[in-house]
Amino acid sequence: MRHALATRRPARRRRVIATVSVAALAAAGCRAAVDRVFERPTVAFRGATVRGVGPAGGVVDVRLLVRNPNPYPLDAERATYRLLAADSTELGRGEATDSLRVGARDSAVVRLPVSVTWDALARAGAGALGAAAAGGAVDYRVVGEVRVRTPVGSFPVPVDAPGRATLRLPGGLGGALGGALGGVLGR
Repeated sequence: MRHALATRRPARRRRVIATVSVAALAAAGCRAAVDRVFERPTVAFRGATVRGVGPAGGVVDVRLLVRNPNPYPLDAERATYRLLAADSTELGRGEATDSLRVGARDSAVVRLPVSVTWDALARAGAGALGAAAAGGAVDYRVVGEVRVRTPVGSFPVPVDAPGRATLRLPGGLGGALGGALGGVLGR
């Protein structure tokens, strides 16, 4: 009896090892197939516009260009992002759940609204505040992730889009804001 059990265990162990090995190879093969079929889209910073200003801060519309190199359309399901000044100071963050379709081998400009507070701008420094008030250029970086749906699955696409933007304030607010900030900043 002891001899029969001893011979069954190695055979069972070999079957388990073979099954696990086949499953691992299948999973690796699927991933390799997806990597051949899906090419990550690219995202580039295209600018920023101040949409509105109030006592607590404002809303900045960040524009990103999304390029789809794939032979099929991509549907953006969700985006989470942060707006940074000078590559490190967070001015604001946001989340977009509106669906956007980028056609096969096509591109689209995406507008992402970011609520910015005066405190965040102050943390970015007097240079960013003064440049924004005067309609000058400010170095920005948008970082985050866009989740895209494809015929072969749903994938996260990292976003790291640096840029330099000239902020345009709506309806003559630049002069009024510049004058107010001039007193604060000692200009």
